[in-house]
Amino acid sequence: MKALGTLRECKVVGRCPPTPKCHTLPLYRMRIFAPNDVIAKTRFWYFLSQLKKMKKSSGEIVYCGQVFEKSPLRVKNFVIWLRYDSRSSTHNMYRVFHVSRDMGARYGAWTHSIQIMKVEEIAASKCRRPAVKPRFQDQVPATPPGPAPSALAALYHQEAQHLLGPGPSPGCAPDKLRNAPVKKKNEKKKT
Repeated sequence: MKALGTLRECKVVGRCPPTPKCHTLPLYRMRIFAPNDVIAKTRFWYFLSQLKKMKKSSGEIVYCGQVFEKSPLRVKNFVIWLRYDSRSSTHNMYRVFHVSRDMGARYGAWTHSIQIMKVEEIAASKCRRPAVKPRFQDQVPATPPGPAPSALAALYHQEAQHLLGPGPSPGCAPDKLRNAPVKKKNEKKKT
């Protein structure tokens, strides 16, 4: 699954179609985080085939819909239990998330290899990670990811100087350099 944008929480309910032998079959419900409902249904069948002997061809989707937050304007702290495949093995992880797109940068995990197991909202007092605790305090503002704008400007200036090389000498105007005649190496003097 590619990261196509913001992940939405979807609720997908599916089952095997009823047969003459068994009229009432159990329903299977999953909370899946996906960019759209098509990918949510695909992930539903992927996880259900791992848990039960069911496939998309032998089942049906009863309901697929997006779950909306009750209070979207309130700032919340989330704890996420997830599993991801790295280059070496599979890892289980407990994360307190503020920026959800740092898995690829920090752990080298592909988007399709991350499985979100459980998401829970927590109070600031329940946070276990010491690196994240200062963000929950009221007096410390949340810093945006990445370097400060002044540091970025200095970095871009250094890169530009490196790429362009040393500039013209202070006494030489750039227009004079452009209009100067170019001497060819193999040109013979006419006598």
